[in-house]
Amino acid sequence: MFIMSFKFNKIKKIFLFLLFSFLIGFIIIFNHNKNLNMHTQENLIHPISLNGKTNESRIKFFTNYGWKLSGEPCEVYDVLIPQNFDDVFKNYNDIQKNQKMNLEKYKGKKVKHYSYEILNYPNHNENIRGNLLVYNGQIIACDICSLELNGFMHEVFKK
Repeated sequence: MFIMSFKFNKIKKIFLFLLFSFLIGFIIIFNHNKNLNMHTQENLIHPISLNGKTNESRIKFFTNYGWKLSGEPCEVYDVLIPQNFDDVFKNYNDIQKNQKMNLEKYKGKKVKHYSYEILNYPNHNENIRGNLLVYNGQIIACDICSLELNGFMHEVFKK
């Protein structure tokens, strides 16, 4: 039979307490940072600023997802979010819901649409746009789309 005994004095207790606290803190911080860096459908966007007040902040929004843009928007115009969504708006809002955004609460609101040329879309050299809808300086919707005849539209985090 093998018997071990330990005697803990105050210094050992303090050392073990600090070591245990450090490990718990490290685990919490590591998991928090891991979640902040995950830009997937399940955990999108919201650690990234939704500030859309300035051109710089709108460009930064896209660059946080790895997109390279033209410096200025190609188009800027007002959009009225309809009170009743037709199929086009329902489909667009489904893309937004996948990004943890939802246009339902903006029905009847006039918003600003900004469209930027995407310069680094895989296998496409041109005709790709990054679009933002901004209400009161906040980004409320975003997408990446192709202007081609058989184009596409998807979330900002897909590449």
